[in-house]
Amino acid sequence: MYSGEPTVNTALAEVLQDMRHDWNVGGEKQGRILKTGKKPDIYITERGSMPVIIETEWMPAHTLKDDVETKLGVENIDGQKIEAVIGIRLPERLKQYEHKELRTRLRVANDLEYAAYTPERFPKDGWLTGDLTYIAATAQIIAVSRTKVEDSVSAMLDSINSISKLVNECGPDIKRKIAEILNQKQNTQTWRMAGLILSNALVFHTHIAGHRGIKTIMDISVVGQIPPLSLLGVWDKILGINYYAIFKVARNILSSLDTNTAHEVVEHLVNMSNRINRTGLRHSTDMYGELIQKMIEDRKTLASFYTRPESASLLAGLVTPQPDSPLYNSGESISSVRIMDPACGTGTLLTSLYRNLIRNYEINGGNMKNIHAKMVGECIHGFDVLPSAVHLTASALADVFPSMIFEESKVATTFLGMHGGALHLGSLDLILETPTFDQKGMLITSGGEKPYHSHELHGMLFDMVIMNPPFTSNTREGGREGHAIFSSFGIDAKMQKEMSKREKKIFHETCADGNAGEASNFMAIADRKLKPGGTLGLVLPATLVSGSSWIKTREMLKLKYEDLIVVSI
Repeated sequence: MYSGEPTVNTALAEVLQDMRHDWNVGGEKQGRILKTGKKPDIYITERGSMPVIIETEWMPAHTLKDDVETKLGVENIDGQKIEAVIGIRLPERLKQYEHKELRTRLRVANDLEYAAYTPERFPKDGWLTGDLTYIAATAQIIAVSRTKVEDSVSAMLDSINSISKLVNECGPDIKRKIAEILNQKQNTQTWRMAGLILSNALVFHTHIAGHRGIKTIMDISVVGQIPPLSLLGVWDKILGINYYAIFKVARNILSSLDTNTAHEVVEHLVNMSNRINRTGLRHSTDMYGELIQKMIEDRKTLASFYTRPESASLLAGLVTPQPDSPLYNSGESISSVRIMDPACGTGTLLTSLYRNLIRNYEINGGNMKNIHAKMVGECIHGFDVLPSAVHLTASALADVFPSMIFEESKVATTFLGMHGGALHLGSLDLILETPTFDQKGMLITSGGEKPYHSHELHGMLFDMVIMNPPFTSNTREGGREGHAIFSSFGIDAKMQKEMSKREKKIFHETCADGNAGEASNFMAIADRKLKPGGTLGLVLPATLVSGSSWIKTREMLKLKYEDLIVVSI
């Protein structure tokens, strides 16, 4: 019996529906979808994402391009412009199957040819070939509107800059207190970080409002304004439930401000929230990477090249196991994975990798919401010396499923300097089998911070290590005495010298080379912490390829690793 395109599209929609729990997938039998009256073959919607249309045609599909172009740029009945379409060329052999058998055949077909239009075509020429897992993954990726991300980033950046200026105009006592809260120096970058943390908290507040009795912004409005004390009261209620990583630091910053400044700050926050809400963007993680990239100023000293979203997606995509991996067979198998970023910054790489795992797990029929708490509490390990960055990493992981609570994370602040009679080198201590940051390393949990007991890491190896480490030189610029990365945290020259000695000692007999800078130390950490058969993905300076100080690293890669992929950006 011949199956026409409507039959195939119905079966295809049903199979795709099983590949993501938050999707609503409809076939040709839906009612009116587009204002033009034209019916898409398949229509995918998800709250907070753009609708995605799929157009299909039997090989050789001569009119598929025209079908796609009649859908791009038109509006649906809700006024949303269609910016994402996938065209699929169906093999003629599928015509012979009826509905039930057709679903089975579609699930295993690996010769489906497809292209994505956003509206630019990818690939530019020809067709991608794969199975429905790759098409489902493509649909999720292109459902994030670049226009909405850019509009939301603009709104958040305006809020951050306005708050930064207000904080800068505060008295010395207030500025000192905020700098202490963030454990950073009193400068513009610190005031902008304060603005980011406050802005992030309000965006997240809007995501979880209505759940567990959490009031919306409008619920506490008085004559069109939001009293700061009322907002703090709601945040206290939220902290009583969970979400420490997002709200504790933000609450402390807001409560440190004088009354007039606090009112102005809240006004900027509400304006920002209204602008973002109008875009319909659901996850603030969609804009974090781009936002941080625009914010970072002090690159030279800290070498904090926060990873751009495109680079994060590329690197995380190379590290992520393919959709047909047995890793995705069950919740037990995927929650046994261990992932680490020893220099996590604001969590762009960890979050990108985690969302890839979620996508592939759900494509295979799983529901990551059921094990989200375990994934964050046991599987994903991130470390950084900046407390504000660590809070944002934990916040980004929480924002993947805003309404889902986790009691603990494995995202921790490491410490630089002397404490308890021992020298601490931040994440560099991870080179040791049992790191020495017991007393000062702090975990972000639902109820607050707690010491990170390093015995938890004793002998632990990771399935995946992903990072964009600092490229900082191990010496001060211009030959001055001291250590560049240590000096950035106000550590005196004498202590820097002692820390440099310890650094050389613990990295002795590794691939690290002092002349290559800190990146080679982090390369040694990644190698030591990776399981046999594990996957390593990292950003390194181009000198790795031919620089004399990277000889030991190149030899290590040659002897111990296979399937190397090198991408120059």
